[in-house]
Amino acid sequence: MSKPIERTFNFTSDGEIHDATVDETSEALGSCQNYTWSITPILVGITGGTPEYTIEVSNDGVTWFEYNNASTNVSVEDAVDDTHLAFTKIRIVHDAKGASSGTVEYKFVQKQN
Repeated sequence: MSKPIERTFNFTSDGEIHDATVDETSEALGSCQNYTWSITPILVGITGGTPEYTIEVSNDGVTWFEYNNASTNVSVEDAVDDTHLAFTKIRIVHDAKGASSGTVEYKFVQKQN
């Protein structure tokens, strides 16, 4: 079994450690198809509001779709995983939902089936 592929989503305004008070969509990451995967938010000092994220996927980087119902409007306190990913690109849409301080970092891990 090969080693897991671990990456962090990057946000244009502030890099990999995102200001949780700002609504923003991450840059897209390429994905390995048919791998198990997970996205885990790492939170630091978030206060106020109820920040959420949505996972979007694409094959062309132009047309984006919400991955599924379980990955839409997810609390930043929750991780998301699945047993396959048939799209070539994935990104995070972060919604601050009134957060007044703190940061969040979104880790993306893929493991070969």
